[in-house]
Amino acid sequence: MTIICAGDVPLERPLGRELPESLASRHSREGVEIVPRARIRALARSLHGTEVSLDSDRRIEADLVVVAIGSTPAVGWHAGNDLVIADGVVTDGWLRALRKTGGSWPNVYVAGDAACFPHRLSPDGPTAIPHWSTAGETARTIGAAIAAATQAGPVDSVPRLFALPSFWTDQYDLHILSYGLPGSADSWHLMAGTTNDQCVVGHFRNRRLVGVVGVGMRSAVLSLRDQIGSDIWTASLRARDTHRHGQERFQGRRCIRTFAVLLPIDDRLPIKLPIRPGRDER
Repeated sequence: MTIICAGDVPLERPLGRELPESLASRHSREGVEIVPRARIRALARSLHGTEVSLDSDRRIEADLVVVAIGSTPAVGWHAGNDLVIADGVVTDGWLRALRKTGGSWPNVYVAGDAACFPHRLSPDGPTAIPHWSTAGETARTIGAAIAAATQAGPVDSVPRLFALPSFWTDQYDLHILSYGLPGSADSWHLMAGTTNDQCVVGHFRNRRLVGVVGVGMRSAVLSLRDQIGSDIWTASLRARDTHRHGQERFQGRRCIRTFAVLLPIDDRLPIKLPIRPGRDER
């Protein structure tokens, strides 16, 4: 098997760099070749199936080709309207479409993959979340907003949409579960286990937890899910298991071997998570 990826390792964009590097090592041990920083120039029929031509002029013979290229919202037909278009139709926090001339349309709502809405985990402003669950979450927010407007109440009495991105994948005997936007982090903390086995990794940006990824240890990942987006917590972990992207190692404030501990900045009561490395909790 050969994996062709645009980055250095597969899953780098959604998961950051460190954990995908460990997964890439596992692929290599299983006999999978990873071709990094490559683009497919052409696909052509061959005597053995399909010939894949890369931008490096390399050719790969394949019995089966699986292409994963994501999606682009088909919103070009709105180009002539008074709408803001950027990776979808840009909305406010209640999914009302923004106008080029300023403000929001009071009666135009956008749902599903076409919606590009403010997200408190995103460092780049409004973002689209192309996931099957987004359809239901945007619909619930829109329904509540319309109901509030119908009853002549303020729309801002309805909670703004906070759709938590998530995905899972099984690779060999590894079950990977991700919540949030770990790829947007500026630091990561190994909260339990080791990156070459079962583990839980917390991803932070400006001391805010923006994503959690688990290899196994499903219950530990789920226990951290509701903390994503909080800006009042900071990781307190073993120094040897704590890192910053491109910087020197970070010294944690407390060392507890059998627990991953999240301490509030004001040092009030910590939340202790009973994480036991090595146990398969799928």
